[in-house]
Amino acid sequence: LAALGLAQAHDEATRELAALGGEVSTLRRLPAEPAPPSEVHRRLYGRYEVIREVASTATSRVLECTDAVRGERVAVKIFAAWDTRGTGRDALARFEREVRVLGAIDHPNVVPLRDFIPDGPAIVLAWMSGGTLETMMQSPLAPARSVEIAEAVLRALGEAHRVGVLHRDVKPANVLFDDSGVARLSDFGVAHLSDLSVTATAAVIGTLAYMSPEQREGKPATVQSDIYGVGAILFEMLTNERLAVGEEPKLRPSGVHRDLDARHDDAVMKLLAPSALDRPADTFAARRALSALTWPHDVERAALPARTRRPVPERPSGARLTDTTPRAPMVTDAWTGRSVERIALTPESLARAGAFARAGHRALQLVLRVDRDDGLIWLEAARGRKLDRVLSAREKTTLLEALDALHAHGVVHGHVDATHVAVGANDVVLLFDPRGDRTATADTDFAQLRRLT
Repeated sequence: LAALGLAQAHDEATRELAALGGEVSTLRRLPAEPAPPSEVHRRLYGRYEVIREVASTATSRVLECTDAVRGERVAVKIFAAWDTRGTGRDALARFEREVRVLGAIDHPNVVPLRDFIPDGPAIVLAWMSGGTLETMMQSPLAPARSVEIAEAVLRALGEAHRVGVLHRDVKPANVLFDDSGVARLSDFGVAHLSDLSVTATAAVIGTLAYMSPEQREGKPATVQSDIYGVGAILFEMLTNERLAVGEEPKLRPSGVHRDLDARHDDAVMKLLAPSALDRPADTFAARRALSALTWPHDVERAALPARTRRPVPERPSGARLTDTTPRAPMVTDAWTGRSVERIALTPESLARAGAFARAGHRALQLVLRVDRDDGLIWLEAARGRKLDRVLSAREKTTLLEALDALHAHGVVHGHVDATHVAVGANDVVLLFDPRGDRTATADTDFAQLRRLT
């Protein structure tokens, strides 16, 4: 890392090594004044010459490089989360998923995949010199340009949906621009292949301001969920206002632009309908509705409002919870109206919660949020009552399916008993337990279930 001139990565590795008890004094130090890139030979994987580090997250680093073979600029995204448990393992799965998705999609409005390097692991993407939509929106955009960008994203999503992929994280930071100003959708790391009904929980995926109501409630994501994300982006481009979760928008596009009217408002707000059933049936229908109208090419605003984009809170505010006692076990989430059960966040409980969330079965207690600041995991409170009778054949079959889904994600429940099963009038739910049983197996789970019937 020092030889590559990656100061931030070098410092993070130094701190981590020290925390693990490693010897730090012998580490190679970065020079006080690093040599210019032209004076340092920095080449990755034999062909990618590093220009600079562009971004760094807990799970990956993005470097701007020159491909010595093709002679073009590229973005090299290197996986950086080596913890094979819990979130590290999940991050690696998302990284590998992005490779599979980009390999399956070849579209002019999707950031192209140039190469995959298993030894990194790393992926090489075409360099997008035009920056992100998030940056572009700092200046007013003409309605015609806003709709052009929205339609480009819809075209990219239409191709993804055609091959069985939901993006599930449509937001301005994931819309990039190439040298010609063409909008391209990126970051398919949270997308799912071949399953358009997989559950996307608000705990781990998406940014709230652009996330559909059904996703925030932990319901399955659909094609209409991605369409909502495009609607949220378009609304913000037209009004300069970021949607606030749980609040009715204060503006309409026609209230900001002189040449827009109720027809334009209806086309945009239809993408943002609270019910997925009221949104366009697919991205093609959404594009037709937008292209049927004339959108002005000039920024003629009735009264340019002060920017009201609100930062999306990383943590729930006190007003969101009915009981703000730091570790109250049962609270109500005012955003969704759900009763929420909170348990301690540990490496073991996080790994098990991740398996529950990825399994996404309706008979598994829903994982809503990981609150790292308070050290808690949010679960939807159990509906119905604890099991006080023999399970019916239908309920047994449902729980068998739930256990199969859980086992498929590498976790054995270990506590399939009356205290961990809740039954209601029309459903049955297997409750979460943060404690694993090291002696339990899939057969143990099935044997415990048989005792309940």
